[in-house]
Amino acid sequence: MSKEKLLTLADRLNYIIEKLNIRMVDLAAAANTTPQNINFIRKNNVKSSKFTFDIANALGVNPEWLATGEGAIFIADKPEEVFLTNHALVPILSHNEIINTYIHHKSLESVEQYAAFAKNLNIAFAIMQPDASMAPEIPAYSMVGITEVTSAPIEGQIYLIYHDEIKALMLRRYQGSHFISNQPNFYKEIKMKNKVFIIGIAKTIVYNLLHPLTANS
Repeated sequence: MSKEKLLTLADRLNYIIEKLNIRMVDLAAAANTTPQNINFIRKNNVKSSKFTFDIANALGVNPEWLATGEGAIFIADKPEEVFLTNHALVPILSHNEIINTYIHHKSLESVEQYAAFAKNLNIAFAIMQPDASMAPEIPAYSMVGITEVTSAPIEGQIYLIYHDEIKALMLRRYQGSHFISNQPNFYKEIKMKNKVFIIGIAKTIVYNLLHPLTANS
């Protein structure tokens, strides 16, 4: 498609995603939205969107051009490198890998899958949420970026914790010296003193991450 025919936001977004060869799931994480929202813009001939500015910043393109088609497309000298410059590939770890690394302090031998997150989020690793315990805030099967803990637990913050008594890893909200789920009828609250280890903070979410990067990508 020629630049002269990029009449709508959908046209311009499809053009730039194809040109930069960026996956929607990584773009969604960088723009703090979901792949579904980006896909809706691309497939429905959308002319404007509240996500335009964030998407443009994530892609390193001129927000005015993405929104209206006016002005220069790129605001960087090497646009093909903007995404990789502003984002880091973060390892996606299984529950066993996290337990071995952060609880048993074993070396992580290799990483097979990665996800892209904005560098300013300081994501240490990512995990797949296996259940609906924190839904709808963190849906089941969403990818969650985890940052390191630098302070005492903060009221209302969601943490990745390890419960040593049941040998389980889980995401829970800290509230009144307890860790609770968003579904209290199905998941019991956990007292802070019951052999609970805080591993990290749930920082950001990527929905429906179906095709994470592999080590050979």
